[in-house]
Amino acid sequence: QVRVRAPGYSAALATTMVPAGQAVTVDFALNESVISLDEVVVTGAGTSVEKKQLGNTIATVKADALKDAPVSDVSEALAAREAGVDVLPTGGLAGEGARIRIRGNASLSQSNQPVVYVDGVRVNNGGGFGDVSAGGAGDASRLDDINPEQIDHIEILKGAAAATLYGSEASAGVIQIFTKKGTQGRPNFSFRVDQGLSKFPNSRMQPQAGFARDQAQADRLQAIFGSFATTQDGGPITPYNVFSVPSVTEYYSTGYSPSYSGDVSGGGTDATYNVAARYASDLSPFHPTTVLGPGAEGYDRKVQTSANVTMFPRERLSIASGMMYTDTRHIAPANANNIYGVQSLLLNSKPEHANCQASMDAGLGGTYGQDASNPGHCAGPGNEWGDVAFGTPREAGQEAIQQAGEHFNGNVHATYEPLVQVLKFDATFGMDITDELNTDYRPFGYNVDQVTTHYILGYKAYSDVNNREITADIKGNWNAKLGSKVTSQLVFGTQGNIQKRHTRYGRGFDFPGPGLQVAGAGASQSVDENYRDIVNIGILGQEQLGFNDWAFFTVGTRWDRNSAFGENTSGAIYPKFSGSIVFSDMPGWSSTLLSTFRVRGAWGKSGLQPGAFDKFTTFSPDPSQLGPGFGPENLG
Repeated sequence: QVRVRAPGYSAALATTMVPAGQAVTVDFALNESVISLDEVVVTGAGTSVEKKQLGNTIATVKADALKDAPVSDVSEALAAREAGVDVLPTGGLAGEGARIRIRGNASLSQSNQPVVYVDGVRVNNGGGFGDVSAGGAGDASRLDDINPEQIDHIEILKGAAAATLYGSEASAGVIQIFTKKGTQGRPNFSFRVDQGLSKFPNSRMQPQAGFARDQAQADRLQAIFGSFATTQDGGPITPYNVFSVPSVTEYYSTGYSPSYSGDVSGGGTDATYNVAARYASDLSPFHPTTVLGPGAEGYDRKVQTSANVTMFPRERLSIASGMMYTDTRHIAPANANNIYGVQSLLLNSKPEHANCQASMDAGLGGTYGQDASNPGHCAGPGNEWGDVAFGTPREAGQEAIQQAGEHFNGNVHATYEPLVQVLKFDATFGMDITDELNTDYRPFGYNVDQVTTHYILGYKAYSDVNNREITADIKGNWNAKLGSKVTSQLVFGTQGNIQKRHTRYGRGFDFPGPGLQVAGAGASQSVDENYRDIVNIGILGQEQLGFNDWAFFTVGTRWDRNSAFGENTSGAIYPKFSGSIVFSDMPGWSSTLLSTFRVRGAWGKSGLQPGAFDKFTTFSPDPSQLGPGFGPENLG
């Protein structure tokens, strides 16, 4: 039997007789096909298999699809590239990560993020600012720490039936990212430069409008806004003459996002290598201008390095080792659905209430405290946009919400094949380490317009988060022929993961004076510290029978034990059954209407374990004017 495969075509199989000592030529006619069922995948199968052998669906995103796309992170690499995989953006500011959903939500109360692996090692795919209440500031995603330029391909498992072999953490789906490896040959260098500009469209938010109710109010508003305001009749501001001011658009500028990357790969018969580095930054259109404070900045910066080495120390043995390291800095203003944020204060302002009384009291500016050289603004402090609650946009802009993070992922993968194409063992060990320091800081006297009364003596909160993901995966693969028409593929092994998370939180407010930036300087202080260790281990087995290379049936199971369920649990069993019949691969198939025709189905179970202490009902202290009390914290 001679089988022919070619990219973009359906496979073809022919049977011929080869007389001893003679050469035989076999001619093939291949039909074009947009579906590649012969593509080899590994996620969810325990070993390398062709897609056509799987009863469940598995999606693949290849580097070719990303090569010329304006992709700056992993979230963008997944966006709109596979049915059922939704990448939901957050506030849209620089560096904000996305929420990934595979076939919708899997739980009402638990995490709906899929499990993510890089080269077989589980990674921290969380985000946020730890225990710091960031007020809607854009959450950076640890998944976006991965260099998108070094992605070779991505495999995506959808649904519990596909994720059975991953146990009690995978019902929301599994994503496995494979990085680029070296190839034999002379060193090959590659460089890439990207430059991006972004601008907020002025038409998205209309100017704020209002009107004066008497002549005294009209005179004050005309003095403050002058040519900055536009009236409905084109003249000066007069009573009941509606006017508008473009207050929102003044807080935006042009954003800039450069990135520079390069790599080198090569190797010989004994080893291959790939080394890469990338620098990327993103300054959003929402960043400090002449009217904003130093804290109102949308900025993200990443320095990324990675290296992969594959060695062949002896016949039938290969050892691969890889690492990546990312240093990040993320700055975000209070944003999104936050009534104290800059944008909310702008949108809720009423220009008819604008006043520069604070400047007048300080003897600054003109008759009404206005800045004659800069229409629309006070000469000093003042409520120039007419905010009626909480504070002014400029005061909100003094708050600095920042994150500094480091992310390391390392792996070692060994493959030994004692019997070529019959028996093979794979072992993967690795660790994913993330350390991040999150801070929320309001300086002493940040009420620069003398409007807000919230923490005006200063405030500093920090959250130091250390996360460790340790992965161990050992599998064996036995291939056998059961007669002339039936093949058997047996996969067996064990998989374990340990998650260790340590969080330290502290805050202090009411500083004795300006210039202090540590929580310990506050007159009132509080601290908190917590540890969380979760251990997950599973033993798995899977058998697949193939008939004439066009019909495949699979049965498998995983016994899973997770420490989140307590010490006295006996573990859980996650079974799976699947079948795939490729009718277009049957001998004699000659349809001109259908180039590829397959029927498949899968049934299986996987889980979604809760957090380590989610089952407990807890309460929190709640002080009040009537005395101490308590309220619900964790529902249990």
